[in-house]
Amino acid sequence: MSLIPMTVNGAEALRQELNELKTVKRPAVIQAIAEARAH
Repeated sequence: MSLIPMTVNGAEALRQELNELKTVKRPAVIQAIAEARAH
């Protein structure tokens, strides 16, 4: 496996994306699954 250097800006962008996935996307998916199970 080759190592790819990461810039500070790149790391911050990944942190922001992870935060959005955890706080926005995941709850939406959980809600959709709960709704599907209810039917």
